[in-house]
This record gives sequence, structure tokens and C-alpha cells, in this order.
Amino acid sequence: MTEEQFRAVLTGLAADFGAWSRADVATVSKAAGWTLTGDGIDIPGIGRPAWIAENSIPGRSGAPEMEAVGIRITQADPEEFHEYLDTAIDVWGEPSWFGGCRNVFVRWRDAATFRELSLDRNGALSVRAGSTPAFEAWYERAWELEDDLNEVPFTWMADMDGPGMDDFTYGEKVLSQWDDVTDTLADTLLDVHLAMRALGTEDDDSVAGPDRLVITLQGNPDAYRGPDDQDDPDDEDWTTVDPELKVQIALYPDSVTLAVSEHPEWRAELKAKAFNPGQDGVQVRQLPDDRASLIEVAELTVHFLRRFGFASPEHVAHDSWRFPSPFDFFTLTSVGFFETEAPEED
Repeated sequence: MTEEQFRAVLTGLAADFGAWSRADVATVSKAAGWTLTGDGIDIPGIGRPAWIAENSIPGRSGAPEMEAVGIRITQADPEEFHEYLDTAIDVWGEPSWFGGCRNVFVRWRDAATFRELSLDRNGALSVRAGSTPAFEAWYERAWELEDDLNEVPFTWMADMDGPGMDDFTYGEKVLSQWDDVTDTLADTLLDVHLAMRALGTEDDDSVAGPDRLVITLQGNPDAYRGPDDQDDPDDEDWTTVDPELKVQIALYPDSVTLAVSEHPEWRAELKAKAFNPGQDGVQVRQLPDDRASLIEVAELTVHFLRRFGFASPEHVAHDSWRFPSPFDFFTLTSVGFFETEAPEED
């Protein structure tokens, strides 16, 4: 697809989709010179049709009939994403917010319609327009569903104060099964790393070290009961695991580091898994930034949390921060654990 064709697609998707009825989508298509078919939209000069989707949560009073229209633009490397983003900003204006869910996306939102430029982990670059009420009804439902990783609206989000965001809300995905936690933690690391490549990182001469995301996992203070507490220590709602034990992930643009609290019971295992002594009573292992390594970090994280003695993910809490960051605001939404307050940065 040429730049001129890409710009024309963006312009077509910038139209008013009304209440997102099928007739509204047909009107937009006709105005753009496109042809609405039974299951897609033919765009002259483009070798593949745009897709259309009906509302996946029908039946609600006043619910939009249609959900979204979109098209895959090309295959691209993450470092090429900015070229397409610059064109999208030129056509659609200032973005509303940034995020990722098995991809990296930039969205433009208003009360009726959102527009999106995205790049998935396999390099497919796509654009779409969708019904804001339809998607956000699904978001509201998805945050409330337990242990369903197919129902994760996004793993991270940033700078959510752009145009059209006044009434936007989001939740947090807390899980109860360790295997699910492994998967969602891996998804989070993969998504943020893709975003670092696609959207860039921040260099700050006043800060020691490069842009990094740090996730610290240790006992949930609301679930801890020490030896002097009166609650039954065998009650599954509580844990007696030392709250000072921790696993910490530091994700950089070109590597990832895992730090695990040292203890005689697992010191030999840490050594066998290529960890080395670090500062402040932890053992540290550095890995490259490839997909397999990020998944391994998620697996090792869950392994050692269970090795500490945590019976359930609900006994663990996380805090996270990204600094220096290209965003004024950045948060994770689907680590799988309860969130504690992030530490202050100097």
C-alpha cells in the first residue's frame, strides 16, 4: 500500500460513523468510494478487503449494531511504526491514549467512535475504527471476569489524558491460577517491550541508566499474617510467607534482568539456573530481549514465588514503575496480581 493509499484509508475512517448501524457504515463506505459487501468492504486499488464486525455483545437496549471496521495495511518492523504514526496524527490529530494487548496501539477516542493504529507481535500493521460504546461495554465486562485471559482489554496504558478521554475508565486483571499468571505476565513483558521498540524510549542525562520497566512482586500486605496474629494461619485467605521475599523484573529495550531474594533453601537452585550474587540479598540473572527469554522470565518469576511458599497468586502484590519514560503517565493493568502503591522516584 502506498503512502497516498494509506492516507486515503485514514481519511475514509475519519468520517462520522453515526450510531454504528450497518446503514451508517454503508454511508461512510459510499462517501469514501468504497463498496460494502456481505462480510467486508472493497477499497479500490487495495488488494485485500477491509473487514467489518458486528457488535459482539448484542441485545442491550440502544446497543450499536456494528462494532468495527478495519484493514491490515502492511508488514512492518517495530522501528517503522513511527512513520505510519506520523501520518495518522497528520490525518486524525492528537492521539487520546496509548496501550497494548498482544500488540502496540495508539487510539483516538470520542464518545461515539475510536480510531486505532496498531502493530502486532508478528509485524502486521493495521488500522480500524470502532464503536466506543460497544467496545467499552465489553471492557467493563472483561475486567470483571476472573481467570479469562481472552478477556483482557489491554496489558498496559499510557498518557490517557488526550482528547475525548474525560469519561474513560479501566480496571485491573487479578488472577487466581498460577498458570494464568505466567501467561499474562509474559504477555505484559512482550507487549511493553514491543512498545519500547515501536514508540521509542526516553533518554535522560540526569538519570542513571536507560528507560526501564521495573516490576516488584512480594507478599500482599493485606493477606499476610505473622506469628502473633490471631487469624488461623492455615486459612487459605492468609499467608505466612516472609513479606520481605521478592522477585523483581527489570525490562530494558535490549535486555531483561530478574532478581530473586536469596535464601539457603533455594540458593543451589539459583546457582543452577545461572543466577549470580547481587546487592541487598538478591541473586540476579540477565537475559537477552528475545521472545523466548521474556517468556522464561515470566516462568521463573512464578516458579520462585511458589518456591517462597505462596499458595495462591492472591497472596502476592506488585508495584511497578517505568523511568525514565517517554510518557507522563504509564501503568500496567494485567500483571495478574493485586497492585500496591508504586515507590516514589527521586
